[in-house]
Amino acid sequence: MRSEALAGRHREGAHNVPHCTTPIPPSARHGRGRAEAGPYARSPLSCQQLFHTPRSHRSRIAKGTWKSLAGRVSGGEQAVNAHVRRWLFETLYKNELLYRFASTVPFAGQWRVWQRLVLPRLCGHDVLELGCGLGDLLADMIKAGYNCRAIEHSPQMVAAARGTLQRQKLGEKSWVIQGVVQHVPFADSSFDTVVSTFPSEYIYDADTIAEVERVLRPGGRLIVVEGANLLPIGFLQTLLVVLQMLVYGPAALFGPRKRRDLDEEVARSREHEHFEDGVLYTNRDTGTGVTTDVLSEAWFGQHIPLEGQGLRRRSERVRSHRWEVYITIGEKVARGGASPAPNLSPGQGAIHG
Repeated sequence: MRSEALAGRHREGAHNVPHCTTPIPPSARHGRGRAEAGPYARSPLSCQQLFHTPRSHRSRIAKGTWKSLAGRVSGGEQAVNAHVRRWLFETLYKNELLYRFASTVPFAGQWRVWQRLVLPRLCGHDVLELGCGLGDLLADMIKAGYNCRAIEHSPQMVAAARGTLQRQKLGEKSWVIQGVVQHVPFADSSFDTVVSTFPSEYIYDADTIAEVERVLRPGGRLIVVEGANLLPIGFLQTLLVVLQMLVYGPAALFGPRKRRDLDEEVARSREHEHFEDGVLYTNRDTGTGVTTDVLSEAWFGQHIPLEGQGLRRRSERVRSHRWEVYITIGEKVARGGASPAPNLSPGQGAIHG
């Protein structure tokens, strides 16, 4: 999944999985023959049949489903109309319960795991979050000891974020401000880190980045979790990936990749050692199974105008056996040219899921 300018408002969710039946290409069900016409098989397996199927066969079914539907949707078929998609996301963004559901179930419960990847990358003490949504990450950062503020355009999400802080007895309501990120109501050099997770088009606006640069202190950084991909591994997760492609369209899932599949990502997730052109260095956390690749020329984050505002770009691809996450960091070079190292307090960078 990517942010809205890549495909649709990523952080505002997706439909639920259709209940009970799952479209299965006949070739996957029987191991032979050609798929019938149309995007789905004529006679899908029922849930009861599916869960009495051996695991190895379910894996083959999942692979067949993914290959068949990915090919059709990436060819321009069956994706939800862009106007319907925008209406759906705007509706979700006005309802706290729908938003929470849509940011949990369709992403296999990994959304919060992806958000928390910000924590070990924070530097300094004062943090500003752009587009805080429900306020979950904001609460995480306050708990970790940071002095945080947030700016959010949606009045419904402002109320939700303030409610999150109130329930957890953290901070003050005034720490969440309703406003637009192109006009941040803070003085110059007010923050050490600015954070944005799964943003919409505002992150590609030069006015936004100019404001970020203005409020950052020398040596500070902007951290953008621009997007993430579940990988089509296992039956249920494969269904969620197909669902995301149907709702968001193929551009959300594949970005500017030349190949319309996730074979490269799946192969990378299964390798303990991975060698690839353009990887400056790799750090593997054996405790969590999470690997971070620092890339010299990343395909993601290219439209965030960092250099135009004097920010130094750093691109990180964070991956596990289930997903990949794409993080772009813009560093405001301190006097003397050095940037501070991120804070790595004990337990701060813990990742689960």
